[in-house]
Amino acid sequence: MPKRVDDRENIPDGTFLFRILRLDFIRTDEDGVTRMQGNAFLDGQFETSCFIDSPGLWEMLQHLFPGSYVAKVSAGHVRAAGYMVGFATTAEDCSLEPLREQHVVLFPPAGVTNNENKRRCDAIRKGAELLGPLRLAGENA
Repeated sequence: MPKRVDDRENIPDGTFLFRILRLDFIRTDEDGVTRMQGNAFLDGQFETSCFIDSPGLWEMLQHLFPGSYVAKVSAGHVRAAGYMVGFATTAEDCSLEPLREQHVVLFPPAGVTNNENKRRCDAIRKGAELLGPLRLAGENA
């Protein structure tokens, strides 16, 4: 795993980040409300992929991930939950060529236990907004 650096200069706290959510990260309650599961920001490698807000990003996400839900969270909220935010540093970090420059990873400080990592990821989820499902341009809801 490459060395990660919290990039506060290029990813200030007010920057919005978008995470594509697997369908098993989403649930619909009995009252019909769709919500993120507690593990929406959890990754087995202790790194969570997101994409930094930029012109044209939303349209690209719609094209590449139609039908997916997206979590929107600020870099400041991620940091307040005890995680850091940095750009992905290698080609292996992002296999989606059109999104490589927008790809960031969320990661905890070294030495965090699995249980602490779960608590931090749940804190990130609680401050995130659920968007979606993504639709292609011109597609009806």
